[in-house]
Amino acid sequence: MSTYRKFSAHLRGAAGLTLLSLLLTGCGTGRSWEVSVGQGNPARLAVAPTADPLRLKVLTFNVWGLPVWINGASPARHDRIAEELEQLGCDVVLLQEVWTRRSYRALGRANDRRKGEWWTAAARHERGFLGQNGLLTLSRYPIISAKFHPFTTARLPDSLMCKGALRVTLALGPERFVNVWNTHLQEGSPRVRSRQLEELLGWIEASDQGQLADIVGGDFNLVPGTEEFVRLQSGVGLSVLELAGMAPLPTWDGLGRAPGRSKAIDHIFVGLRQPQGEVAVQARRQFGGAVPADRLSDHLGLEALLTFRGLESSSSAALVSYRPPPPAGTAMGSNIDN
Repeated sequence: MSTYRKFSAHLRGAAGLTLLSLLLTGCGTGRSWEVSVGQGNPARLAVAPTADPLRLKVLTFNVWGLPVWINGASPARHDRIAEELEQLGCDVVLLQEVWTRRSYRALGRANDRRKGEWWTAAARHERGFLGQNGLLTLSRYPIISAKFHPFTTARLPDSLMCKGALRVTLALGPERFVNVWNTHLQEGSPRVRSRQLEELLGWIEASDQGQLADIVGGDFNLVPGTEEFVRLQSGVGLSVLELAGMAPLPTWDGLGRAPGRSKAIDHIFVGLRQPQGEVAVQARRQFGGAVPADRLSDHLGLEALLTFRGLESSSSAALVSYRPPPPAGTAMGSNIDN
């Protein structure tokens, strides 16, 4: 929310348009691609396949990972975010705006701190922060596949990036799989955002792999009660706050510089693929601070503890046949900055 406006000012005029035309390559074509996965601890697959209830703690957090000359925030805060992530005990972490190499080195190399416990997925290019999608997903459960879907439409300043949705399939047990979607939608243009929303819903609908559920989280740049929000819930499932019977929790306030303008724009939605299944939710915000100066981002994180009951084993033979790879210190794929 409002994170690129200073950058946009640098790109007005003919010079900015020329730069823009050079940068926008390979994102607006609609071509999706498989993402290399950083291997974590395959022992987590030992969860009993018939365990009921099944609990999963999910966090979404926009980390504001822009260059310091844009947001004026110290890059050292990304190391502090990584340290706090270690303490929260989440099973799945969805991060947005991991734009710069510095932010990725601190957050994407979580295995350096977790001694190989995290599995990681990020469709990151070798170049600098321009043209990136900013999405990074961490999981304590094995990621058995990952794919990035780029949006085919965007407006400045988002069109300088390559926003979309990062889908990972998690193995919660030998016969238990869920799809987790990490996304970041357009700010400030309802028309463009609505088109992106329809693309996102289309990808989710087409991803029927026999998974138990779809969990969709990120920075949606839209608030509860809007037509777009209702469309999301009808296409995916209820938000975790509605499932928990809670009022909207504001997750962006411009670090207190916009009094009275706090907005609930970061969300997690849960869609069950089995009609007999149930999910109970406990939710809260994370990464707050007593004063704005103590905050690590212009957003707050949203955490949800999901408790699933009544879910049967996944139905897809392709997924059920999955077996964990042998333990190895597999490095991130070649599409990740070194």
